[in-house]
Amino acid sequence: MPQPVQDAHEVADCLLLTGRASVEGAHSLAGQIAACLFGFPAAIADVPVSVEMRADREGEIWTRSFGDARFRSRLMPLSGQSDRARERFGLVTFEMELTAGPQGLDYAITSGRLGFIPLPSFLVPRSFAKERVDTAGRFTFDVPIALPGIGLLVHYRGWLEPVAPETGPE
Repeated sequence: MPQPVQDAHEVADCLLLTGRASVEGAHSLAGQIAACLFGFPAAIADVPVSVEMRADREGEIWTRSFGDARFRSRLMPLSGQSDRARERFGLVTFEMELTAGPQGLDYAITSGRLGFIPLPSFLVPRSFAKERVDTAGRFTFDVPIALPGIGLLVHYRGWLEPVAPETGPE
């Protein structure tokens, strides 16, 4: 994978990335309600974005901020499966297939659960997210999320750069 994509996932304790993004919102009322339940940001053409990743024993807590809109999830690796991960939003958990290559990293949601109950496929969002590097050498993301029968919930894309950790007085 390209170095900026690798660097965007090197979370020893805490990693903060900042940049700019655009957000396309849901087109239907049902999609807007579902997006609101997940805390996804509303549509906006150009907004400051930050992603804070904090590592703990279970994985990482990601807090994404698009201007004043914030949503959080927990990412967890699947034991013994480097090409799979889980992402939890409250009581809902999604399993994703990860594909790394020379262009970057792709994520695809493959299944979901509400608590311990498997979700039927018509309730599992579709997302084929991509992480790449732009011509300026920055980490980029492109994350569309749709629900069968409802359509788009959110589509956010933009670029991020690591924020250097602050050093205290010597």
